Amino acid sequence: YPPRGFVWSGVTLSGHDIRYGVAAPPVRPRGHVLILSPFGTPAEVNFELASTLMQPGPKGAGGATVWLLDLPGSGGSSRLPGPVPKDYFTKLAPESVSAFIRDVIRPTKAMPLTLVAYGDAADLAFSPSLNLPAESRRIVWNTRLGTGRIAAKTTEPWARKAISKPVRRRDLPMAWQIANPDLRQPSHGPDYSLALNALQLESRQLSHLKRIRTQTLWILTDDEFKSDGRLCRNIPSCHVFKLEAPQFAIESGPFHLWDDDLARQTVMTPILDFRALAE
Repeated sequence: YPPRGFVWSGVTLSGHDIRYGVAAPPVRPRGHVLILSPFGTPAEVNFELASTLMQPGPKGAGGATVWLLDLPGSGGSSRLPGPVPKDYFTKLAPESVSAFIRDVIRPTKAMPLTLVAYGDAADLAFSPSLNLPAESRRIVWNTRLGTGRIAAKTTEPWARKAISKPVRRRDLPMAWQIANPDLRQPSHGPDYSLALNALQLESRQLSHLKRIRTQTLWILTDDEFKSDGRLCRNIPSCHVFKLEAPQFAIESGPFHLWDDDLARQTVMTPILDFRALAE
């Protein structure tokens, strides 16, 4: 279910109609959180995470105003006119997100922004074309920047098939596409892989990583730590939270991680603690 008080809206960015949603806590919020879903994953899958981040923080600190954004051509946003362009992740998507932050969210020092992203949206969070205010923070997981490989798919193309009941978190993208035809996503195709590879080549350049000044929390499984951990060490103010237990291995997307209550609690702890540093 959506967070209490949640509303959908839309805005035109970079020539594309973009869907977003927002909800604020009942008391004065202490900051903004923007949650980015991977390309092809509808923002609805983040309702539970959004509700958690709206809750009051430690020491009586207020919760956050939470924003959910569908990337251009993804989720409830208008579809791309053709295949995914090669500059999708290096220009179109990061410039759209930057404009949304600047013109719609409008964070301030008193109301700073925390960007939460996973899958290919986490790779996008490191794009040189993404402009974040200096006081912003970013929390990422399930990236593949350090591996030199194309990131694992975080959602499947639309296809009617049986969904387990009760619905597991890993089935949420498909369940929402079954419920709402407007969210159905075709196969990404080879153009998507080429576009993502172009982003990864840009984002993992050490000269770029060393220029990042926003505080970063990078949540990594044991396998990911061997590759992405070294990239984090090259980013000033980058903190690693390592998932030690083998059951936290991410198989084909973040929803496997969230199926287990212990895993979900383990991941939410550093997210909430990291957010609290800005409160």
